[in-house]
Amino acid sequence: MKRVLFHILLFESFLSMAQTNFQTELEKQYAKKNYMEVIQLYEKTIARGYRSAKMIQLLADSYYYNSFYEQAAEWYEKLLTNEPEGSLNEMVYFRYYQVLKTLKQYDKAKEYFSLYLRASKKYNLKIVEQDTVKLLPFSVTLIENLPLNTATSEYGLIEDKNTMIFTSNRENKQHRNKHQWTKLPYLSLYSGSTEKQYKSAMVKGIEKLDYNVSSPVFSKDGRTVYFTVNDLTGKDHKNEKYGLKIVKATIDEKGNWEDIVFLPFNSNQYNCAHPALSTDEKILYFSSDMPGGYGQSDIYAVEINKGQFGTPINLGNIINTSGRETFPAIEDNSGLYFASDGRMTFGGLDIFKAKLWNGIEVLDVLCLPEPINSSWDDFAYYRNPNADYGYVSSNREGGKGLDDIYKFNLKAQTGIAATLLNKISSDPLVNATVALYNENFELIEKTLSDEKGIFRFKKLNLTDIYILRVEKDKYFTEELVYNFEQGLPSEIFLEPKDLIIEQGEDVGKKLQINDIYFDLDQYNITKEAEEKLGLLLVVMEQFPDIYIDIQSHTDSRAGDEYNMQLSERRAQATKSWLVVNGVSGDRLRAKGFGETRLLNRCSNGVNCSESEHKVNRRSEFIVR
Repeated sequence: MKRVLFHILLFESFLSMAQTNFQTELEKQYAKKNYMEVIQLYEKTIARGYRSAKMIQLLADSYYYNSFYEQAAEWYEKLLTNEPEGSLNEMVYFRYYQVLKTLKQYDKAKEYFSLYLRASKKYNLKIVEQDTVKLLPFSVTLIENLPLNTATSEYGLIEDKNTMIFTSNRENKQHRNKHQWTKLPYLSLYSGSTEKQYKSAMVKGIEKLDYNVSSPVFSKDGRTVYFTVNDLTGKDHKNEKYGLKIVKATIDEKGNWEDIVFLPFNSNQYNCAHPALSTDEKILYFSSDMPGGYGQSDIYAVEINKGQFGTPINLGNIINTSGRETFPAIEDNSGLYFASDGRMTFGGLDIFKAKLWNGIEVLDVLCLPEPINSSWDDFAYYRNPNADYGYVSSNREGGKGLDDIYKFNLKAQTGIAATLLNKISSDPLVNATVALYNENFELIEKTLSDEKGIFRFKKLNLTDIYILRVEKDKYFTEELVYNFEQGLPSEIFLEPKDLIIEQGEDVGKKLQINDIYFDLDQYNITKEAEEKLGLLLVVMEQFPDIYIDIQSHTDSRAGDEYNMQLSERRAQATKSWLVVNGVSGDRLRAKGFGETRLLNRCSNGVNCSESEHKVNRRSEFIVR
């Protein structure tokens, strides 16, 4: 995709001017994004015996931006082998990591991702957690490469009634100029019948726009369209660095696109691209690298009120990462699809779904599974709102051109599975009964969990709502509502009705709530402590016959007498919290032990870390 997609990219500034005319020319072409020129110039340069770390990076980056991943890997490897860690820009590690993922060298990719995190001081911490990224429970049949694809690039297909519209840089008579990045014709928009996908023509009115055009989105009445252009008219756009802008056009009765205007939040100082409309057409989503974001490009939203546009809002770091988030698409007001390369998933750009609240707040992000995603770039997701099929664009292996459009069909049915666990011990629950009901609470099927606590249902309709009831002797019954879009937790915990608690035992350890820790020199109950005490509260409500001794302890800092008084206050504070929340004071005794029962070596005069001292600041709950 990087060969033809005029995408939002941030380019690092390089050091001083090169010492040779060859390197100077190389840097000049790279700054202009003339990556094919860079590759050709390097071949000439190396033939004359010139080579430097900067030149090798320019060559590797040029291969990367044109999706020649094997060649990029070769030159990144040479660069990283010969240069010491810390001497290179952090993005070298990130691009090499992306290349390795695309080539399915996942172990090595993780290694260089770690080096990127070590080198970067501004990376989004969300990106570290993506080894455990959640998959959207899509069930997809075989993907079909469409007949309209050519040896060049086609992507971003959407449907408007019986018409399909997509982006391509195929040869045509209207556009003879070529893009310096790829040496290919400018991108433009083409339309055709959904029934005859091998026939298409340039959209009327687009031929007069002598620059890249892509990513349209239409109003429901079909009279307004928003799309992306590569505006090269401004004086700051000579190198195409900040040329991406979103425009609005009116479609007349003959289908011509007229009255093209630039939206007010565009700027010559940053890019805006790939618009998407909310279903009520009150919010426009787009991708931008405007200042203040989290990464190379982020997803933004801007409200539309009677044709006027508000101030763009960054959707935050639940959706945005240090990488690129781009190509937003709205399926309904609660779901926004987008492409991202800032998460450790399949490789390259992958497609995700963000769950939205009120069109602005992001609640969660789920990754779409294979075969929609691949180890290559996958982007421009579109799903027909009235049917069980959609389109995705990709430069994956086996395609016809640089980027191809693929059609996918959603299966009518899917399956679900989850693991049942003891809420206290996390042990698997064997032979628990799981009943599946429809939304009218009519029984459909029953099953038992296996020796690992796993249960399965194989045939569920994608559009239906289900109720699952989980039952097991001596456990409280659990009910869950399931539908295809929301998915099902991978683990379901059942709370035991009976606990075997012996006299003298620490209930805190039995419940696995850990000890209640206090901040230094404080005795107030923290929010973290309240969450842990909540489980003890539930147990004491369920078992009214148990009595607890609350024993509080301090670390060794401060005087012995002071610590004894502090621990007493902590014990009383813990007891008071339980009493306020419903436990009878007669069932509780509170006593402070100061620093007389340390759990480690950190006695008076011993140099210890804060984490070591924290272990000693605790409350314990002993059954009497």
